[in-house]
Amino acid sequence: MKTVVVTNQKGGVGKSTVANHLAYYVRDYRDAKTLFIDLDPQANSSKTLDEYATGIMASSLFSKSWVTPDE
Repeated sequence: MKTVVVTNQKGGVGKSTVANHLAYYVRDYRDAKTLFIDLDPQANSSKTLDEYATGIMASSLFSKSWVTPDE
């Protein structure tokens, strides 16, 4: 079993983005079980992974399929 930790004291350097992409890669392309622990108080990674698991991505909220003809 391997352990990967993504850490940096400075905010806004892409820690959540890197960690999410690593988790996707390991699960989808290496076909390995992945445990992702998000200790960030903002919980950005948890929200992103929840959207991925449910199939509803935040970016889909901005697609034309969500806009009604009356808008």
